[in-house]
Amino acid sequence: MKHHWKQLKNPDYLGAWDFQEGEVKITIVKDVKQDEVYDPKSRTKEDCTTVSFSNGPKPLILNTTNAKAISKIVGSPYVEDWIGKSIPLQVELVKAFNEIVPAVRVSTLPILTVTNEKYKDIAAAIKAKKATIEQVKNRFVITKEIEDGLLKLV
Repeated sequence: MKHHWKQLKNPDYLGAWDFQEGEVKITIVKDVKQDEVYDPKSRTKEDCTTVSFSNGPKPLILNTTNAKAISKIVGSPYVEDWIGKSIPLQVELVKAFNEIVPAVRVSTLPILTVTNEKYKDIAAAIKAKKATIEQVKNRFVITKEIEDGLLKLV
């Protein structure tokens, strides 16, 4: 397995390097707190807000963009209301520091699961070739497993 260079610098926090291409991680918020985080660029420590997850991935340093997205998904700006909620994470290319770089982003699209009331209709549309996976991805967050299952219907 290859290791991204950033993994060697700050292995304690979730970053774009922790995702396979196109991967979506459906996480469950465990807590939101202030942590002292080491910044490898400046070689200093700073207080940052972090989100920890009860189902696996490392904590995520919470920036304003992702905080707003979580607030929108949960329907509340209060971090106490975020606990136990499912949050989809994926990598997007963003402009930062005059560069286009990959960054972890919270998706505000609804999560498509097999128990979602729209799943049967979507599966039927895919099977009848009235919809494509790309069209589904424009309206929902789907995991690789859900995508593979839908592709088997084609």
